[in-house]
Amino acid sequence: MRSSDSARTQHHQGGDGGGEGGDEAQIPVIKCRYTAAVEFSHHTVVTDLQWLPGLEINGRGKVSRAADGARECNFFATTAGDGKVYFWDMRMDRLIKKGRKVDDALDIVWKPTHAVHAISLIGMDLGGTKMCFRPADLEHGLFFLGSADGELVHADYVRPEGPDGDNPDYVKSITQAHVGPILSIQRSPFFDDIILTVGDWSFQVWKEGHNTSPLFVSGFAAEYYSCGCWSPSRPAVLFLADQGGNLEIWDLLDRSHEPSIRVTLASTPFMSMAFMSVPPSSGLATPAGVAGGSSGSAASQQLAAAQQAAAQFLALGDSAGVLRIMELPRNLRRPVPNERKLMSVFLEREAERVSDVAARKPTRDAANKEWAEASKKATDEIENAAKDAANKDQTTALSSKAAALAAAQKVATAAQEVDEKLEAEYYSMERRFQVQLGLIEADTKDR
Repeated sequence: MRSSDSARTQHHQGGDGGGEGGDEAQIPVIKCRYTAAVEFSHHTVVTDLQWLPGLEINGRGKVSRAADGARECNFFATTAGDGKVYFWDMRMDRLIKKGRKVDDALDIVWKPTHAVHAISLIGMDLGGTKMCFRPADLEHGLFFLGSADGELVHADYVRPEGPDGDNPDYVKSITQAHVGPILSIQRSPFFDDIILTVGDWSFQVWKEGHNTSPLFVSGFAAEYYSCGCWSPSRPAVLFLADQGGNLEIWDLLDRSHEPSIRVTLASTPFMSMAFMSVPPSSGLATPAGVAGGSSGSAASQQLAAAQQAAAQFLALGDSAGVLRIMELPRNLRRPVPNERKLMSVFLEREAERVSDVAARKPTRDAANKEWAEASKKATDEIENAAKDAANKDQTTALSSKAAALAAAQKVATAAQEVDEKLEAEYYSMERRFQVQLGLIEADTKDR
């Protein structure tokens, strides 16, 4: 791969350079055209913005397709850590009254036409990080939202009709996908129901409609992943960048336990990556524009062919503000024979594996419950046996103690009797000696 560092800029100066006649290139200042009202905007940092081509959405949350032939993209969506997803209309001219000067447009209150509030698993505002829409099916309103806590949310931004529309629940499902923030969500350019999520030290491949568990989970990497994306021309290839300045290229058909290529490009963390889209002059849509199309559509096949024939560039931005443009070699942009079909078989096999695991879950749960009950029963029996043995030992110990006390008391009584007898004999002998010595008179008992 060849790279060019675009952070190195040259200042063109006249003459020998550095003179008064030097003409330095200046960066033009771009002024904002419209500014959203603070009270109607996000309360925290905006973490993602997605354009929604061909979408029309009104203040009641009703979604429709734009008129046929419309080339303008008037709506975009934003998300932030406040748990809100806002939908904005760029057609500010509708708010400008007749006879009002265009310069007064900054005084117009610009607010979102529609809002979706997402709640996390713990009942708090879900801190949104990244969004993923289906461009070819925007009117149905389903989209994915990643959170700062690693939750993957499948939600619907279309407000339901009837009584449910007063306090709608837009969230369809929430799954704890990663242990850290989800930093990238992207739909596969070749399979419109396959989603890539990147967060913490792993990436995961999901299938829309099977949101309880991913089809594929990578092993934990040595460095924390910061971004990732699909290859625009190879169905089985992924590109991932981490905070160690490394670029990893995964070919799931070659090996699924480790990256096929890992190269260190910087000493600072990478923060973003993006492929250069097909030029408009080619007459084809960009990868994002056909990402949600049918997997066998002619437009997607033409796009893949154009991507294979043209040089492919990958832009990488790091935390130091350096932009690197990588030109990919031919083997990374040209798919192997039947790669799309082989990747489809790989995904189907993983889906069957996940379905089989889910189908066997009740049996495993019942077996685990039975094992837990048997283990608890065995533990109780062991504890009861130990208690009985302890009680028996205690009873035996008490009996032995009582016998020992009785024996000791008997010995003490016998010893006392002997002492009393010896003492009596001593006093009798002492009196006889006193009588013989004439110290005392003998009485009748002494005679």
